[in-house]
Amino acid sequence: MAASERGLREARQAAQQSVERVRASRDQVASTEAVQRANLLQVRGELGDLVRQQQQRDFAAALSRAERAAGVPQQSPAAPPAPPPDAVSAPAPTTTATSAPPTAPVDPPSSPGGIWACIREKESGNNYRAPGGGAYQFQLATWQSLGGTGLPEDAPPAVQDEMAIKLQQRSGWSQWSTAAACGAY
Repeated sequence: MAASERGLREARQAAQQSVERVRASRDQVASTEAVQRANLLQVRGELGDLVRQQQQRDFAAALSRAERAAGVPQQSPAAPPAPPPDAVSAPAPTTTATSAPPTAPVDPPSSPGGIWACIREKESGNNYRAPGGGAYQFQLATWQSLGGTGLPEDAPPAVQDEMAIKLQQRSGWSQWSTAAACGAY
């Protein structure tokens, strides 16, 4: 009997040691997982920053191409923005030259911000891959009339930005029901 009790005690001790090893391994795996999750979050944040920077570069390039196609004179980054076309032909204002015109200018922005960012946010949550028309929620027929191929949401952000600028220049801000809320009128 003593031998069987001793055997049981040894088996119990071996089982307890095995449980402790498993717990230690589990804790190590949990610690490694926490480090991996932290690294993943950091990489996702950095990737998001890089994607935003690339979208800004793509938008600036698309804007430049659209401005060249529309015959808008190019400006150096340090130059002040040109006045809106209607302000040039309008009578001289009675207030200072720095006062804002009564309506928002129709010029496309010099960056992805401003009215365009507002429209994208309201139309699609600023999601260029949003189903049903991409960031600007293009109707397929409108997209195709602008020269777009495939689905708008499958086009790169720079192409969607370029097409939005082209549509605005062709048809005005009324193409987006959200434009007024974004200050386009």
